[in-house]
Amino acid sequence: MAETRPLALIEAQDSGVGTDRSGEARPSGSPGARVEVRDLSKRFGSVVAIDDVSFEMHSGEFVALLGPSGSGKTTVLMNIAGFQRPSAGQIFVGDRDVVPLPANKRGIGMVFQRYALFPHMTVAENIAFPLKMRRWPRARRAAAVAEALSVVRLDGLAERMPSQLSGGQQQRVALGRAIVFEPPLLLMDEPLGALDKKLREELQVELKSLQRRLGVTVLFVTHDQDEALAMSDRIAVMNAGRIEQIGSPDALYQRPRTLFVADFMGDSNLFEGSVESVDHSTEVVTVGCAGLSLRGGAGQTPVSAFRPGDRACVMVRPESVAIAPSLQGGKTGISGVVEAITFSGARHSLQVRVRNRVVKVLSPVVPGRLEPGVGVGDRVRLSWEPSEAVALPGMVSP
Repeated sequence: MAETRPLALIEAQDSGVGTDRSGEARPSGSPGARVEVRDLSKRFGSVVAIDDVSFEMHSGEFVALLGPSGSGKTTVLMNIAGFQRPSAGQIFVGDRDVVPLPANKRGIGMVFQRYALFPHMTVAENIAFPLKMRRWPRARRAAAVAEALSVVRLDGLAERMPSQLSGGQQQRVALGRAIVFEPPLLLMDEPLGALDKKLREELQVELKSLQRRLGVTVLFVTHDQDEALAMSDRIAVMNAGRIEQIGSPDALYQRPRTLFVADFMGDSNLFEGSVESVDHSTEVVTVGCAGLSLRGGAGQTPVSAFRPGDRACVMVRPESVAIAPSLQGGKTGISGVVEAITFSGARHSLQVRVRNRVVKVLSPVVPGRLEPGVGVGDRVRLSWEPSEAVALPGMVSP
């Protein structure tokens, strides 16, 4: 059964958005709005939910707000939507600051995690609801609903009730209702979070393809790193009400700027120690860690941020670590003992004890061979290319 939400919230979301009668903020030109958030803050009493957040979105761009629960990402979304008023800051949709405007005048569509479908309305009636609220003529409504049904691949289901639909179909109805009025900005609050893994991955591809076809600007809230990496043009990683880093998925994954981003964006091996040397010409930092000397590129962190004696970490992704029996490992790399092996389909996940820590290794499965070439209890040698290691200032949080 689809979740119901208060009518006032649905009307605030859907009425008058993106029409020529409503007086809402609607940019001209490209169908996707350029968005700029400037110095946005939101306080609930003594609690600072978002703290001086600023970022821009290009027209037609898909940006994910990624972070753990309580990081402030949904609060940012609610402030942009108009369901909350910021304590400070500006929000531009196109060339207009929408902060003074009510939600139904901002030119914004929204998709919730739990769909917010009316259980007593058919699929077509749910999609038509925002158009009816704005008093579109009947013929115009019918044409727009038919087009939306086709876009979200629900042809033939117009007369069904939400209770007769699967979770994926209900989400398509919610998406159809959000895009039927052609908003220049679409906000999505964990819209795939209630779906099973296989369906979620299928809809990720569909949603990204649809966004590209429509050219709409999308801000997508999620706590799922894989989802953000798969769908986004850029990702803004939030922590404790602030944006830690914003950039392309590849840049954030391969070249994080902070320890939080390195640890939050997928699995990572973080070797903590002290800076031994800094090579400014090559931007390589050497960190001493429990008797090991590990080298990493400064990445997106300025090399000037590192000084000998400072605490720092070297990050290596598990898939960048090569593993070989100790006798075949040569003189380079670090030695350890395999403690556990897990088979995950395309890869083996290994945990290797190296002195006082465990190193995670992802080893591709070789066709025709079920074992990773080493077993639990074997002594192995681990190595990686220096270019695949990143040096980061600071210490791992306890």
